[in-house]
Amino acid sequence: MCSGPHRRPHVARQGRGVPGALAFTLSPRGDPPPDRNTGRQRGNSEDLKHMSEVIRIIQKEHANMAALVKALEKQLADFEQGIAPDYDVIRGVLNYFLSFPDIYHHPKEDLIFQRLREVAPEQASSIGDLRRDHEELDGRTREFAEGITAVLEEAQVPREALLRWGKAFIQLQRDHMMMEESRFLPLAEQSLSDEDWTALAAAMTSQEDPLFGENVGQQFETLRKNILKWQAETLAERG
Repeated sequence: MCSGPHRRPHVARQGRGVPGALAFTLSPRGDPPPDRNTGRQRGNSEDLKHMSEVIRIIQKEHANMAALVKALEKQLADFEQGIAPDYDVIRGVLNYFLSFPDIYHHPKEDLIFQRLREVAPEQASSIGDLRRDHEELDGRTREFAEGITAVLEEAQVPREALLRWGKAFIQLQRDHMMMEESRFLPLAEQSLSDEDWTALAAAMTSQEDPLFGENVGQQFETLRKNILKWQAETLAERG
């Protein structure tokens, strides 16, 4: 993150408007989904703990990413109305999505999906190609990040292009997480055995989140403070 002030970015202006509402947001859930009594043989409590923990971690990471998407949406709304956004916040969100999800979050889901295709190929096919979806998410993130970098380097970037990239990124992230929460994770819970979950838990890499973990990375410090501030303001408005 740059510690000094950014130079004034040059963005081609073309009218003002209000961004369309994107209503769906994920909320943190500390408890795993309930057992759906599908008839599959269940093992001991240790095996069940592995399934619950894997699902809990993925859902928590989804909730964290949803908070970042909301922060980004706020900045884009300002930008669309001609208000200078906080480019440190935007760049912090994109740096996060370019690092943590693709290195630590998506590989967890890919392992689950691979096992699901092995034991329940017909059900897995109804999800589509999860790995391809993750690659598309990465591509959208890089597209938007390159646009923001160009703006900060004073390149002439059409306003409508930057908004289009940003909105596409936000919508794709939300649609993808909604699909995983409503279809992919419940299907995996129904189809995989306790032994599957134990093996998956052992194969998954454990890494502290650089933004939402106890030790916040320096490049995410400003973003973390902004998120905490917005959360406090939201609670105050509701109270």
